[in-house]
Amino acid sequence: MTSRHERSRDGSADAPGRGPLRVEVDGAVARIVLADAARRNALSHAMFDAIESALDEVRRAGCAAFSIEAEGPAFCAGFDLRAAVEEPGALASFVSRLGGLCRMLRRMEAVSVAAVHGAALAGGAALVSACDVVLVSPEASIGYPAVRIGISPAVSLPTLRAGVGDGRARAMMLGGELLDGSAALRSGLAAALATDPAALRELTAATLRRLAAAGPEALRATKRSLADLDECLRDEVLEASVRTTLALVGSEECTARMRKALDSAGRR
Repeated sequence: MTSRHERSRDGSADAPGRGPLRVEVDGAVARIVLADAARRNALSHAMFDAIESALDEVRRAGCAAFSIEAEGPAFCAGFDLRAAVEEPGALASFVSRLGGLCRMLRRMEAVSVAAVHGAALAGGAALVSACDVVLVSPEASIGYPAVRIGISPAVSLPTLRAGVGDGRARAMMLGGELLDGSAALRSGLAAALATDPAALRELTAATLRRLAAAGPEALRATKRSLADLDECLRDEVLEASVRTTLALVGSEECTARMRKALDSAGRR
């Protein structure tokens, strides 16, 4: 593979230290690396901007496959809670943009690979469920604690249900069940379990190389065929799930519970 380049969120070449993520394009494959470890790679306004821009770059580069990986102890801890509580309109924007990212991931021609270590919670779990292939290490923790803070995680239901089936999706969304790496593999959400984070990086790189070696037309045709069978690509299904989550934004329960969660996080 050739023509390797790396970009920061703001599009500056060879500037890996700026912005909440890095994009590395290497011929037919790319890596999107969430790099806001201090904030546990939370989905802030800047992170949403950066992921959307990164996916556009991967599409323009014509990559066959790309990974979403993360620096730090967490993959993605969900929405930026402070902004969601304190900024008017932020939570509704986050919900709508998360639904858009899930749709974008599913509809890209390139195969998406999520490499998950640590926490992938709520919006982070939604990103994972929207990827085509999920790889995990044992300390992964994937799930939807959102109902405890007054938010419905329904925005992610179409992609989660496609990955784990109805029963496990109910347990995760209604009961807040968290899947570690082994449970994610058993549930069918994850395709493979690495022994540790270092092995996960190696497995991810090997998976990208294998996908890049496939016939590009055959790979795209296979993904399109799978998409035709996937109900979560239907606009009406995706839009209904977003509306369900948006309906609770600003409710008394949501506002009170999110404020309590933010205060609790501030005391830790």
